[in-house]
Amino acid sequence: MKSKLLMAILAVALVGSASVASASQVRVVHASPDAPNVDVVVNDNFAVRALENVPFTAVSDYLDVPADTYNFKVVPAGQM
Repeated sequence: MKSKLLMAILAVALVGSASVASASQVRVVHASPDAPNVDVVVNDNFAVRALENVPFTAVSDYLDVPADTYNFKVVPAGQM
Protein backbone atom coordinates (compact mmCIF):
# COMPACT_ATOMS: atom_id res chain seq x y z
CA MET A 1 0.00 0.00 0.00
CA LYS A 2 2.90 2.40 0.67
CA SER A 3 3.93 2.25 -2.99
CA LYS A 4 0.38 3.02 -4.06
CA LEU A 5 0.33 6.11 -1.87
CA LEU A 6 3.66 7.09 -3.40
CA MET A 7 1.95 7.04 -6.81
CA ALA A 8 -0.62 9.49 -5.44
CA ILE A 9 2.17 11.68 -4.07
CA LEU A 10 3.80 11.77 -7.49
CA ALA A 11 0.50 12.77 -9.06
CA VAL A 12 0.37 15.78 -6.74
CA ALA A 13 3.95 16.78 -7.48
CA LEU A 14 3.71 16.44 -11.24
CA VAL A 15 0.63 18.56 -11.79
CA GLY A 16 1.77 21.65 -9.92
CA SER A 17 2.81 24.46 -12.22
CA ALA A 18 4.10 27.98 -11.75
CA SER A 19 2.10 30.49 -13.76
CA VAL A 20 3.99 33.68 -12.84
CA ALA A 21 6.69 34.59 -10.36
CA SER A 22 4.24 35.65 -7.61
CA ALA A 23 1.51 33.01 -7.99
CA SER A 24 1.28 29.30 -8.65
CA GLN A 25 -1.45 26.76 -9.11
CA VAL A 26 -1.52 23.16 -7.96
CA ARG A 27 -3.93 20.44 -9.02
CA VAL A 28 -4.29 17.08 -7.29
CA VAL A 29 -5.15 13.82 -9.07
CA HIS A 30 -5.76 10.58 -7.14
CA ALA A 31 -4.53 8.00 -9.65
CA SER A 32 -3.92 4.92 -7.52
CA PRO A 33 -6.81 2.43 -7.84
CA ASP A 34 -5.81 0.25 -4.87
CA ALA A 35 -5.11 3.11 -2.45
CA PRO A 36 -7.71 4.33 0.03
CA ASN A 37 -9.19 7.81 0.00
CA VAL A 38 -6.45 10.28 0.90
CA ASP A 39 -5.84 13.63 2.56
CA VAL A 40 -3.32 16.10 1.13
CA VAL A 41 -1.11 17.85 3.69
CA VAL A 42 1.08 20.86 2.88
CA ASN A 43 4.26 21.69 4.79
CA ASP A 44 3.53 19.11 7.51
CA ASN A 45 0.51 21.07 8.77
CA PHE A 46 -1.61 18.05 9.68
CA ALA A 47 -4.08 20.24 11.58
CA VAL A 48 -5.20 21.97 8.37
CA ARG A 49 -5.44 19.64 5.37
CA ALA A 50 -5.34 21.16 1.88
CA LEU A 51 -7.74 18.46 0.66
CA GLU A 52 -9.60 15.79 2.63
CA ASN A 53 -11.05 12.37 1.80
CA VAL A 54 -10.03 12.45 -1.87
CA PRO A 55 -11.26 9.27 -3.65
CA PHE A 56 -9.65 7.40 -6.55
CA THR A 57 -10.23 9.21 -9.90
CA ALA A 58 -10.85 12.57 -8.22
CA VAL A 59 -9.27 15.62 -9.83
CA SER A 60 -9.25 18.82 -7.82
CA ASP A 61 -9.79 22.30 -9.11
CA TYR A 62 -6.63 24.35 -9.42
CA LEU A 63 -5.58 25.64 -6.01
CA ASP A 64 -3.98 29.09 -6.02
CA VAL A 65 -0.87 29.32 -3.83
CA PRO A 66 1.85 31.93 -3.50
CA ALA A 67 4.97 31.00 -5.45
CA ASP A 68 7.26 29.21 -3.02
CA THR A 69 8.67 25.79 -2.20
CA TYR A 70 6.15 23.40 -0.65
CA ASN A 71 6.24 19.93 0.88
CA PHE A 72 3.18 17.90 -0.13
CA LYS A 73 2.25 14.70 1.67
CA VAL A 74 -0.51 12.27 0.79
CA VAL A 75 -1.79 10.21 3.70
CA PRO A 76 -4.72 7.82 4.13
CA ALA A 77 -7.84 9.86 4.90
CA GLY A 78 -8.22 10.69 8.58
CA GLN A 79 -4.82 9.39 9.67
CA MET A 80 -1.96 11.21 11.38
